[in-house]
Amino acid sequence: MLMLGQHKLSDYATISEIINDVSWSGISQLGLLIFASASASLLSSYTWGRLADQSSQSVLTYSGLISSVSLVSLIIISLVFPQLLQNLFVLPLLLFGLMIGYQGIRLGRSIHLVNITDDDNRAHFTAISNTAIGFVLISGSSFGLIAHWMGTLWVVGIFASMCILGTWYSLKLKDSE
Repeated sequence: MLMLGQHKLSDYATISEIINDVSWSGISQLGLLIFASASASLLSSYTWGRLADQSSQSVLTYSGLISSVSLVSLIIISLVFPQLLQNLFVLPLLLFGLMIGYQGIRLGRSIHLVNITDDDNRAHFTAISNTAIGFVLISGSSFGLIAHWMGTLWVVGIFASMCILGTWYSLKLKDSE
C-alpha cells in the first residue's frame, strides 16, 4: 500500500490535494543545505588553490580552523540559543562554513602529499594516505552508535575536537614549498 505521510495515496482525489498536504519546509531546508554545500565548493576553490600555490600547510591550518569554528558554533547555538536552529538559514550557513573548510582540507592534504614526496615514492604515499582515510571513514560508522547512545551533539563535539587537533597538528607540519 502506497502511503504519503499519514494517508494512503488512494485517499487523495487530485494531485493538488497531495501538494497541499505535503510539508514543504523540509524540502526547502534540504534545498538550502544543498545550495550551501555547492556554493561553498564553488566559491572557495579559487581561494584555496591560490593559497595552496604558496603554502599547503597554511591551507590545512586555515581550513581546519574554519571547520572547527563552524562545528563549535553549532554546539554553542544548540546549547545556548536552541531556538535559532528553527531559523531556516542557520544550519545552511553553518554548513556553508563547514564545507569551505572541508574543501580546503581535501585540497591541502593532496597538495601537501604531492609536495613532500619525490616521484619515486609518491604512489606509495598516496596509497597509504588513501588507505588511512578509508579506515577512518569505515571507523566513522561508530559515530552512529555514539549518536544513538549519547546524542548527536556529542558526535558534533567529537568532530570539532578532531578538527581542533588537526589544526594544531597542521601547525607542526613543515611547509613543503
